[in-house]
Amino acid sequence: MADRPRVILEKSRTVRRRYQRSNKRFQFTASQIARIEREEEREIQAQKLREKEKRRIQLKKKKAEKEAKAREERIRRGIPDPNAPAVPASQPLLFNFIKRTPSVQPESESPEEQTRADPESHIETDTATESENDDLSFEDEEFDNILIALDGADHPTPVEKADGSGAKNNGNDEDEFSDCSAFYDEDLFKATEIVDQVSVATVLSTDSFEDDTAILLEKFVPDFDPGSSFDQELILTDIQPSPNKMPFVSINNHQLHYADSHPNGAPANGLTFFFIHGLGSSQNYYFPLLPHLTPQHRCITADTYGSGRSTYTGQSVSIASIADDVIGVLDALNIPQAVVVGHSMGGLVVTLLGSEHADRVKGIVAIGPTHPSETLTSVMRKRSATAAEGGMESLANSIPYQATGSAASPLASSFIRELVLGQNPKGYAALCQAIANAPTIDYSAINIPFLLIAGDEDKSASLEGCQYIFDRVSSANKKMEVLPQVGHWHCIEAPDTVGRAIAAFVKTSF
Repeated sequence: MADRPRVILEKSRTVRRRYQRSNKRFQFTASQIARIEREEEREIQAQKLREKEKRRIQLKKKKAEKEAKAREERIRRGIPDPNAPAVPASQPLLFNFIKRTPSVQPESESPEEQTRADPESHIETDTATESENDDLSFEDEEFDNILIALDGADHPTPVEKADGSGAKNNGNDEDEFSDCSAFYDEDLFKATEIVDQVSVATVLSTDSFEDDTAILLEKFVPDFDPGSSFDQELILTDIQPSPNKMPFVSINNHQLHYADSHPNGAPANGLTFFFIHGLGSSQNYYFPLLPHLTPQHRCITADTYGSGRSTYTGQSVSIASIADDVIGVLDALNIPQAVVVGHSMGGLVVTLLGSEHADRVKGIVAIGPTHPSETLTSVMRKRSATAAEGGMESLANSIPYQATGSAASPLASSFIRELVLGQNPKGYAALCQAIANAPTIDYSAINIPFLLIAGDEDKSASLEGCQYIFDRVSSANKKMEVLPQVGHWHCIEAPDTVGRAIAAFVKTSF
């Protein structure tokens, strides 16, 4: 019996290729499937528009070629264009004069008067004729007809050559052109230029948006504004909210910026993680390790008040106030419990949460936590003064190289430098004071699963200080990981190692 053909449910061509290569079924969430379907629908509509536009251009090109051939044939045979617009009301005398025959010449004019024509009149006539022809050039067919008539007037017929009247008519033509008021009427010239400009603007306005593309867009968006940017209007057509939008939340009279990997709740059998960064950092510090957790768990990363996009507004800040902000965000998002992850200054916060808010904390991951001491207090006060007086430049030029391990890459140092440079000096100084005034934490009150990750080359949170904290945690389920050749910026220097350590600990502890 022949094998049943495989049914590929995914619509994306890229996903189909990966599916065929790996022979595995990819699992997508409902929001991802909906986004793929929307993208494919828009691509189909765009392809239809492109094909229709291509056909329209081809038909327009064929029509133009056909009209050009017909015009050339009419010019060759001397046939006027039947569809040419009527001559303007200001030009009937000129048009009639061009087509006049010798028999219409008035008898009162004598040959002597014709031969005494002023030579300057001949020059003015030629100049006026050129100006008039330029003004009428916006109508191709009419201009061609005038050229044909002029050509017939300039070349006398054999009959005219025989009786010698051709020369007389030429002289008379020059007199008549000189006396024609149309060549000296400035108002007529201005009116002709205005007509020319209006006609060009009208063509542009009608040809720009009155096409099949505009009609289709009006069906999708009734309020589409042709005068605005197409890219902006295209963005407005996709009204579906983005699942990865990073919103603000108002907590304790200030705004906190955060990112939520699963806004609708943690996946089935998954946990909720809340990440608290350290001094001179932001929520982006944790993004390199999130791929190890987000497939099974909900991860919320926030900018601490005074850091990143959580603007510093002058309010006092302390380790306790940062812990209160964490509880406030959990309440705002209706999260009863979470695994809290803290780095450096954030390590102070998560241990304080574990000792004083055990009912809201399911587990603790402390990455390079700092332990309050006199040395730490002195260093933080000096750094606070440096930031307040000289800004972040000097700190950004030293921290990325002095606080990292020997295995740190230049890319990691550049990332750290950008994080430090992006800080508000006043907010940074306030957080330095918060660390300098950090309270004494009762580590023995921590009875929940506890993971401590340290770097063996960390000078800011020494291995001895991390060991001091770990030994005093009373939890029966605790573990300490020491990363070789890693300094104080663990999640940037060795993100995969940190991500795997957290994922493994969670898997065995919950």
